[in-house]
Amino acid sequence: MSLPIVSQILDPLYHSNTRTEFKIFGRDRVYMPKMRLSSFGVSAVVDPLPVPRAQFNLEGGIYSLIKQASLYFNDILVDQVKDASRVLSIQKNVMSSYEASNDSYFRRCTGLAPVWKAENNIVLDRLPLSYKLVGLLSLADVFPVLKQAPALPNIYEIRVVIEYETNKGAIFANPLPQSFTVSEPKIIVDEMMDTAEVSELLNKDMSLQVPCVLTERVIVSASTNPQSIRLMAFDGMTLIRLVANAQINNLSDIALCNSKSDVIEGEVINFMVNSRKLLPYRGLDHPQKKLYIAGRSMGDHISPFGGADGNLVGDVLDTFEDVYSISLINTMANKLSYTAVDVNNRINSLYFEISKTQENTIYYYFYGLVFKYLSKKGDVVETGYM
Repeated sequence: MSLPIVSQILDPLYHSNTRTEFKIFGRDRVYMPKMRLSSFGVSAVVDPLPVPRAQFNLEGGIYSLIKQASLYFNDILVDQVKDASRVLSIQKNVMSSYEASNDSYFRRCTGLAPVWKAENNIVLDRLPLSYKLVGLLSLADVFPVLKQAPALPNIYEIRVVIEYETNKGAIFANPLPQSFTVSEPKIIVDEMMDTAEVSELLNKDMSLQVPCVLTERVIVSASTNPQSIRLMAFDGMTLIRLVANAQINNLSDIALCNSKSDVIEGEVINFMVNSRKLLPYRGLDHPQKKLYIAGRSMGDHISPFGGADGNLVGDVLDTFEDVYSISLINTMANKLSYTAVDVNNRINSLYFEISKTQENTIYYYFYGLVFKYLSKKGDVVETGYM
C-alpha cells in the first residue's frame, strides 16, 4: 500500500549567480529522500539568429553549471561533490561494472530544453535574443547518500548548498553566450503524512554505508623525464577503483569537450600503493594493456568514457555516439590514454608514476571510488570515510 505523500515546493533561503542555499526544517516530519530542483539552469543572452544557440557542455550536461554541491544534516557535512561537471559525468560509470554511455548521456540531459521568451518571438534579427536552458535536477544523482537512505533523518535542519561555475567555457559548448544569469531554482520535497510508518521512522536511528566518488587533479610538467606525483585525496580511505583521464593543457578545449581524454604520446603509467607497485613490470606501457585493465575493472566496452574520443579525426566527437564507423574504430585503435584500475587497499600513501615522450604540460584527473559511513542517533549525526 502506498503511503500518503504531500509534495512541497520551497524557495531558496539565498540565491545569486554564484550560490543557492536551501534550508528544510525537519523536526517531527518525515521527508522522502527524493529531493529535486525545478527550474535549474540559466537564462542566456546570445547573438541574433541565425547564429546557433548556446547549449550546455555535452560532457557534463546540466551538471556543468555546478562547481560544488554540499548536503548538511544539522550542520554536519554528510555529502559533497567538488569539480562537479567532471565527477557527475563519470560517477555512474566509476561506481558500476559497466553502464552504457548513452544511458549516462540521457540521464544527465533529460528535461533540458530552450524556453523562448514570448516578448522575443517577433524580435528583429539584429537584436539580442534571450532564452532559458532549465531542467529538473534530481539531487539523488548529485548526492549518493540520498539513494541509500529510506527517508531523510528526523533532525532539526537539512541544508542544500549549490555553488555555481562562473567560467562560460566550462559550462557551454560553442558558441558561447554573451552573458548568462543563473535561474532561481525551487526545491521539491515529499513529506510522508501521519501514519504508523511515519511514527516508526521518526524515532529510528540511521546507519548507512555509501559509495561515492572523490576526485583529484595533478599537473604533470612538460618534462619527458619520469615523474612521481603524490596523490593525497584518498589518504586514510579504502580505495576500491581508480580512474584516470589525461588532458593536454589547452584552455581552448574546455568549451568543446570538458571531460575528454587526450592521447598522450609515449605514455607509461603505474601506481605505487603503500610503497608497493600496483601494476607489474613496467606498468601500462601500451594502449592494449590500458584497455585490458580498464575492461577487467569496469567491464567490457568498446569506447570507455573519455576514451580518446577527441582530436582523432580533426574534430571533437561526441563521447556518447551510438554508432562507431569502421574508420573511426580504426582511428581510435592503439590510442587509449584512459585508464581504470582496481586498487582495493586502504591508502597510507599513493603515488602516480608517469613517463611520456610528449613535451606538453598534462592535467590528469583521478576519480576514486570509496565508501563513507553515516550514522544518526537521536540528534547526533556522524560521518566519515571507511
